[in-house]
Amino acid sequence: MAPADYFALLEAARGDNTRALCQTVIRAFDRLDHLERHRPQRAALRAFARHFLRSVFDRLGWQAAAGEPPEHNLLRAELIASLGNFGDSDILAEASRRFARFREDPASLEPELRGAVLHLAGRSSDRDAWSALLALGRQATVAEERVRFYFALASALDPVLARDTLAIALGDELPANLATSLIYWVASAGEHPDLAWEFVQAHFDPLAARLGPSFRDFVAASLMTNFTDRAHAAELAQFPPAQASSGARIATERAEEVVVDAADFSERTLPVIENWLAAHPAP
Repeated sequence: MAPADYFALLEAARGDNTRALCQTVIRAFDRLDHLERHRPQRAALRAFARHFLRSVFDRLGWQAAAGEPPEHNLLRAELIASLGNFGDSDILAEASRRFARFREDPASLEPELRGAVLHLAGRSSDRDAWSALLALGRQATVAEERVRFYFALASALDPVLARDTLAIALGDELPANLATSLIYWVASAGEHPDLAWEFVQAHFDPLAARLGPSFRDFVAASLMTNFTDRAHAAELAQFPPAQASSGARIATERAEEVVVDAADFSERTLPVIENWLAAHPAP
């Protein structure tokens, strides 16, 4: 399908609150946003994504309506997270306000919205908010809540805070699986694949000793899929641990394919999409 046809279909579907449809659109926007990272046209894509998703969210609002379908609560949280990721200033401001209130009264934040609000609070966090999330993570006794707080930490766009988040993985406060996830989240949710990759290279041996064989064999390949250029695919192939076992070699080959496919798509298709967006700017 040509980009013009796809975007025309999106415009025709802007009145649809069906969660399955919205999830499909969100995934498409997320993928394009990932590929547009470091490209000047990313702002235009994000503006179009906000235009589409906000039209759905404004019909739902922050508060659940009496008798609404159960899927609307799930969709509401997904839209809040996505709109915040795409830079919706109203959503980000409200998420920050709700997080501030949550710090004083945890019961004030609806359970269904906690993941989205905490993620956005972490994404735009300053040192005070980051420290508050870390304290909450350390105090959490429920595994699901603990994961949410550390995911929020790892979502920080501030590179200084991202480095401090990565350093947590070197300590022993987290179990191996959560420490490994923390590194992945900094690369993906926090949009710092370079920092995560530098961290892993600089500390590979102590991390592998603490986090186990799965880290040694698969972390480099998993991290590299956050990149979309051939240079990083080649760099992965030259990283000695990526060739140290049969499992690592298989994971490396698959990761290289993912990165090269992303590079091919960026070169062939992104310019067409960018031209369409330039000709049809979001209101």
